[in-house]
Amino acid sequence: MENYDIRAEARRLLAHLKGKYTLFSLPILIFIFQFITRLAQEIRNLNETGLTAQEATRLLGGSIFLLTLAILGSFIQVSVSWTILNSYRNQSTKVSFKDSLLAFKETLFSKAFAVLFIKGLFLFLWTIPSYLMFVVMIEILTQLMIVNGVTSLLPFLIVTMLLGILCFLPVITKSFSYAMAHFTLWDQLASNTYSGATNAITESRNLMKGYKKKLFWLEFSFIGWWILVGVTFGLAAIYVIPYITTARAIFYQKLKENSTQNVTETDGVPFSNPF
Repeated sequence: MENYDIRAEARRLLAHLKGKYTLFSLPILIFIFQFITRLAQEIRNLNETGLTAQEATRLLGGSIFLLTLAILGSFIQVSVSWTILNSYRNQSTKVSFKDSLLAFKETLFSKAFAVLFIKGLFLFLWTIPSYLMFVVMIEILTQLMIVNGVTSLLPFLIVTMLLGILCFLPVITKSFSYAMAHFTLWDQLASNTYSGATNAITESRNLMKGYKKKLFWLEFSFIGWWILVGVTFGLAAIYVIPYITTARAIFYQKLKENSTQNVTETDGVPFSNPF
């Protein structure tokens, strides 16, 4: 299935899904709050030349609050993703607010936490060498510009952007490899085959082999919608977040169907390290 078919399927599912806005109410509200808060912080930072101790404390407290909210938002996003996947599979036409809290159930919370934490840890570890490489290359570039007497900032900014993409490409690639981990966790729990968070991540990596570029283009196809979100100060997220979340769930389902067919044909998939 092509990405435009996935988007069309997502629109059809949402068009007939009662209660979708109550299901997505928390993710939407959290996103809009974070968007406006960060925008306000950036505007305040532009207007300030320095921070007093009290302002720095307030800024730190705000950052901790936003981090906590982001963590809670991750669990809620996992919950709605699971719910949408089930709705698509079962052709159900009704969801509710309580479905957005699915990952907080006692039997699911620790496992969802483990997958989210380990996935984040792996991406952080991949970020370290990428960041070090970026810093070294920027230092070399700066010295070359000084030696050659280059004073224009435009070439520096362009090269910096290209170097950033190059250095962080491994992290971006891994983020797509791990992108389906919360879905694979759900299926492993449903089939009673769950044997640890790293195995859920490993299955995500196996599923995404050969499909990372396809997922990238699916995500990229929503760039216009994200621009609209920015222009409307986050309000367009009311439509965009359900749309994108549903498209990702359908992408996973099609990926799973294709993988099941391939496993049948090849009699299994070789194990690989989740990292």
